[in-house]
Amino acid sequence: MSSISNTFPGSYSLESLSARRNADRFASMRETMEDLQRQMSTGLKADDWVGLGGDRLPSLDVRSRMSLLDGYASVAQDASLRLKVMDQTLSAIDKSRRDAATELNLDSYALRSGGSTQGQILLSNRFRDAVDLLNQSVGDRYLFSGRSTDTRPLASADTILDGAPPLIGLRQAIATRKTADLGSGLGGLAVGVAGNVATVTKPGAGGLTVSGASSFDFTTQPVEGATYSLALTLPDGSTETVSLTARSAAGVGSAAGSFVIGASSAATAANFQTALTAALTELAGTALPAASALQASRDFFAGTIPGTVDWYVGDSTAAPRQTALARLDDGDPVATGAQADEPALQAVLVHMGVMAAESFPTSDPLSPRRYDALRQRLGAGLAEASGAPRVQFIQEELALAAVEINTANERNTAAKNLYQTQLTELEGVSLEETVAKLLSLQTQLQASYQTTSMISQMSLVNYL
Repeated sequence: MSSISNTFPGSYSLESLSARRNADRFASMRETMEDLQRQMSTGLKADDWVGLGGDRLPSLDVRSRMSLLDGYASVAQDASLRLKVMDQTLSAIDKSRRDAATELNLDSYALRSGGSTQGQILLSNRFRDAVDLLNQSVGDRYLFSGRSTDTRPLASADTILDGAPPLIGLRQAIATRKTADLGSGLGGLAVGVAGNVATVTKPGAGGLTVSGASSFDFTTQPVEGATYSLALTLPDGSTETVSLTARSAAGVGSAAGSFVIGASSAATAANFQTALTAALTELAGTALPAASALQASRDFFAGTIPGTVDWYVGDSTAAPRQTALARLDDGDPVATGAQADEPALQAVLVHMGVMAAESFPTSDPLSPRRYDALRQRLGAGLAEASGAPRVQFIQEELALAAVEINTANERNTAAKNLYQTQLTELEGVSLEETVAKLLSLQTQLQASYQTTSMISQMSLVNYL
């Protein structure tokens, strides 16, 4: 009699199918347990994008936004550092300017052993310090070059003062201008007499210009104490008035600033001519060269004198702040640029540079008065008169930029924190939930092992 088989063609035995199903179930549970253990150690749902499933695209979008914010943070950090150094630089220059103005007001003509006055020595040092400060860089970026961040903006102080042949420097530019403004000796003016009338004319080139009455009629003899004035405009735009007072006779009263009333109108006119010529000669040796030196310095730093060395080689624009833009969000970038040729900074170099370039030898009897004329002009210029460009204004604009950067940075930090929370929700797991799942799975796996073991040990004997 044949036995009944529990197999059929092309099939597995029931025991084989059951064993395979158990093995597959154990393998699946083991994989799940390993994944839960990985989640516990990493805190992440998956270790690749595929494992995130439908959260993959949202996660990539959030990460992209966070990466952009990281870029903004890097820009903010770099810009903040540059602004801090720029503010310190401008503060140092502005303090030097104020101190120089005070020093000049208290200074007087007294040459030291090196042949320079105390004011010259101090301003020369301050000039060199200002040049060095404006040539500062952070990393490989120069701060006062505008867009030309890889270009050292200023030539050296020595090159600015002495030039680089064949190009001349500030010293030669001043000397040339002083010679041209002096003209034939009276700043281009001449005082002539025709009968009873003395007239001031300008027959040649020079730096003095008559800005008032230029003719003086003595047909009617002046009374003693009468004053006659000649108003003049100097090369730097300043004005001087030469006043002469009539006195009755030679040797009576002070000869300085006066003329003698002659025996006739013609004699009085001639005396006036002599006195006025002397006064103009003195002016041509004191106030005129001081004004010429200041105007030459202005023109030199304005770049309007042909054949002079380029003191500034950075980027030159009408909007210095716009030469460096820090983009911190989707809105307008923050303007953080600066140029060493900005009017306020240029004015500091103009006024300090003159003293560094000039000389006042003791061999010239007018040196003390010429020094005093220049000292007063430079002191007034460094004091920054109302309406003049100010270094402080640059600082204020850069300070506002720093505030904008800090505000944007705080806003970006808050946004990144929100994105981080969102990313954690998309990619992260709850450790409590993961632990609970893992414990549950371990219990199931243990029970399955025990059940399988018990079944594998069953036999008809055990059953009976």
